[in-house]
This record gives sequence, structure tokens and C-alpha cells, in this order.
Amino acid sequence: MKAANGENYNDSLQKLEVSCYAPDLDFSALKKQLPLLVDVAKKGGVHKVTSIQTVCEAMNETPSYKRIFSEVQKFENLSSCSCYLSYF
Repeated sequence: MKAANGENYNDSLQKLEVSCYAPDLDFSALKKQLPLLVDVAKKGGVHKVTSIQTVCEAMNETPSYKRIFSEVQKFENLSSCSCYLSYF
């Protein structure tokens, strides 16, 4: 949610890089994708993201986002509870 709101998420990203998800993610791609989430939210008419569901819904509105945000989608799928993703 931090990334989608344009807030600093570097501390959360550093924690993720040493988490159990790290081997499965392309952090180079993820670092490029996270800053773009604020535009996804704005395009979806969201001014302040208050839940990860809001980001998911905004991303699902445009089919190409699944390809563009492949690492964000992958992490969402890996973290079945999505609770960790809320840091971003």
C-alpha cells in the first residue's frame, strides 16, 4: 500500500529481500514496478489506498497490468494471505 500511495517503502523492500519469498522474485523488476503502482491507483480513481484489495482491483481493470506488474502479481500469489504485501 505504501507504493500505491506514493510513500517510501524501501524498509519493507529490504525485509522482503531476506524473506522466504526472495528466491522466487526478480527484485530488479519489482523495484521498477512498485513505483508505478501509484499511477495504477490514480487511473482507477483511487486517491488513497487503504487496503491491498483496492490495488488488486485497480490492477485487474486493465488486462495488460498482469504482464506489466508480473513481479507484483507473483508476490501477491506467493503470499497467500497478502498481509506482507500491504507494506508496499
